[in-house]
Amino acid sequence: MRARRAFSLVAIVPFELGIIPPYEDASKRTAPAPTSKGQEAKGRDQAGQSRSQEEVLKPLKQRIETFIRAGLEDEAEFNALAVQLFRVQYDEIEPYRQFCNGLGVQPPLVDWKQIPPVPAVAFKRWSLTRCREEEAAICFLSSGTGSGERSRHYMDAGALHLYRASLEHGYSRFVEGGNPMPICSLIDPWSDAPDSSLAYMVSTLIETRPAVEIAAQEPFVLFGTAVALYRMDAVKLSNGSKIVETGGFKSTDIEIDRRAFYDQLSERFGTNDIISEYGMSEMASQCYAGPSNLFRNPPWLKTRVIDPISLTEVGLGEMGILTHYDLANWNSVLAIRTEDAAIRRENGFELVGRAAQAEPRGCSYRFA
Repeated sequence: MRARRAFSLVAIVPFELGIIPPYEDASKRTAPAPTSKGQEAKGRDQAGQSRSQEEVLKPLKQRIETFIRAGLEDEAEFNALAVQLFRVQYDEIEPYRQFCNGLGVQPPLVDWKQIPPVPAVAFKRWSLTRCREEEAAICFLSSGTGSGERSRHYMDAGALHLYRASLEHGYSRFVEGGNPMPICSLIDPWSDAPDSSLAYMVSTLIETRPAVEIAAQEPFVLFGTAVALYRMDAVKLSNGSKIVETGGFKSTDIEIDRRAFYDQLSERFGTNDIISEYGMSEMASQCYAGPSNLFRNPPWLKTRVIDPISLTEVGLGEMGILTHYDLANWNSVLAIRTEDAAIRRENGFELVGRAAQAEPRGCSYRFA
């Protein structure tokens, strides 16, 4: 295996350079003072304005949903939707607006690649949401397997609706090929893990698909974290069954490369149809890869592999940091720079692992 360049993240976190307000530790916040009648009235006015704004933006949200459900590759439509959504998020998310201003970027933009991606770590330190936190239908948290700080991704009912459309159509496209299959889940139900986006995803999929046991005779999808599958006793799955693994082995002491792990899964479960799912709590859409480790995106999600120093896209075959542009991120920020290292390929990316100095994270540890 050839040596791979290790990337430092020190140069790619403008939030730490004073572009937006200093970090406020959520655990040290004091309880809010009692509100007066005037403050309560102001809060009601703000809530009313928020609902009015959502009505104004309803055509944009419907257009994004139509794009997701159609599942067609349309670069012009993606670009038009992305730059419009950026303008909304720039106007309504104060920390993000300050971040963009610090970089000298303001709307209107003409190309989605001009949209400033926010470092994923910022979700741990600021409320990057258009909705009022108390009006959120759900708040997904990262696994917290690193420093203990957890990213927060707030979604109101409209954003959650887009999230469900995205996860359903992405999963159907890459895992089922349009033919729904029963699911045997090794993931805790969402009722037991209400802040987990992975638990919510699987529970949502099971709403429209039968949940089966491992001994089922019909073809099904065995869905679990890499750690849970690694530790599971061998059992031959019914013919035509598939495995979806996610989370990798971050935050564990398990040392096994991807090819050896997939060979092991194939031997123990009797199927070569193994799919890897890539997602994160800060993002509403997912990427999928087969045994080749080539991750592909649905049309409503674009991914670039960028150099962490120059912040420009690397060439084919070169390694950089993953940056995602997700139209399903309605309430938060559509452009996110991760701390995941990957190699740029012609039709996707090859995931390498966490960048140097990045905190380990992953759902595998939580749902092992």
